[in-house]
Amino acid sequence: MTDAPPPVRTDSSELNTKFDSPSLTQLPLPTRNFLQLLTLAPVISAPLTNNNAIGRNSPSVSVNGSRVTQNNYQINGIYANDISLHVLADVGIPAPESISEVNVQTSMYDASVAGAGGSVQVATKSGSNQVHSSAYEYFRNEALNANDANLKAVNEQRPVMRRNVYGVTVGGPIRRNRAFFFSSYQGTREANGAHGPKPLYECSDCAWPHGRPLGCHPHEHLQSRVCRFDLLADAQPEASQWQVSNSDSSNKQRPGDGFGPFHLSRRAIQCES
Repeated sequence: MTDAPPPVRTDSSELNTKFDSPSLTQLPLPTRNFLQLLTLAPVISAPLTNNNAIGRNSPSVSVNGSRVTQNNYQINGIYANDISLHVLADVGIPAPESISEVNVQTSMYDASVAGAGGSVQVATKSGSNQVHSSAYEYFRNEALNANDANLKAVNEQRPVMRRNVYGVTVGGPIRRNRAFFFSSYQGTREANGAHGPKPLYECSDCAWPHGRPLGCHPHEHLQSRVCRFDLLADAQPEASQWQVSNSDSSNKQRPGDGFGPFHLSRRAIQCES
């Protein structure tokens, strides 16, 4: 860290921010997506990223108030934009360990840069006369996380949140002082149950606070048991598609597969006395 102001550029009037290789590997990146660092540059704004969600979680950035579809993205001088939506959500993202530099141009750049917003230019690493390699792994686990306040209020445990990001890099000479190679691999394994608290319903004979909960037959007398269930989508199937038995109130199961385009994320519906 230094409090010295950046030197004044005399060769160009462009305004830019650069991220070098040490910055990309040392700054916190939950999903190892360097595009999340773009918001550290001035005049760039983006919605808050939910890093509990599965995926790369690329932000949609706005530069100087321009549209998120007006940015330009290049890798080693080659246009890598999403030609359909022209946003950063679906572009190729090299592993941070394979990137040499990221140059984020936000204003006053020359005519060689297309787009009315910002320009993100990525330069990957190259080999050298010496063979170099590295291996790495980053992980997240719910055992290291604090529980959500809303889940604690209903006595729910921390949801599963496990993410392993691992990879290797290797580079070296093909012909000394002439040609070189560099290659990288990165893999991700995720298990994610961070979906928020489960809805709770008091199960009595057709007395539902928000309509009949899925899994409880309207003619079953479950009295004061609490039914917990998880849904991938909000839907109301026909009552004939559900079976609930009074003989076993600890584990209510629905036989058969899902209905229409919706499915239960848990096949078991637990009713507690």
